[in-house]
Amino acid sequence: MITMKGYAGKFLRLNLTDQTKEEITLTEDVARSYIGGKGFGAHLLLSELEKEVDPLSPENILAFFTRPFTGTRAPTSNRYGAFFKSPLTGIWGEAYASGHLAPQIKRAGYDGIILMGRASSPIYVSI
Repeated sequence: MITMKGYAGKFLRLNLTDQTKEEITLTEDVARSYIGGKGFGAHLLLSELEKEVDPLSPENILAFFTRPFTGTRAPTSNRYGAFFKSPLTGIWGEAYASGHLAPQIKRAGYDGIILMGRASSPIYVSI
């Protein structure tokens, strides 16, 4: 388990195809090499996505990552990033937003949530 301040120390991976979950431990090496949400997004997409993956296929990844200051009183600490292979460009895609989601992810004990696969019908995720 990671002992660096600002990190919960794990990610939640949800496979929507078979409705399974997995907790992934954040190593100190990854936390130091790929700082915060943008770094985690880069690490995940570069290490897990095949170059030929169709952006609209179930093999693509949609990940939401928080920052080390998420959940604190620091300015803009309620922001999070979404990371994916973009259907528009066919390469890296990212978007940022703020609100209640980032602090709630952190309060649930995660630094990010990774969605994979495709559900056979509409579902919701309750953590």
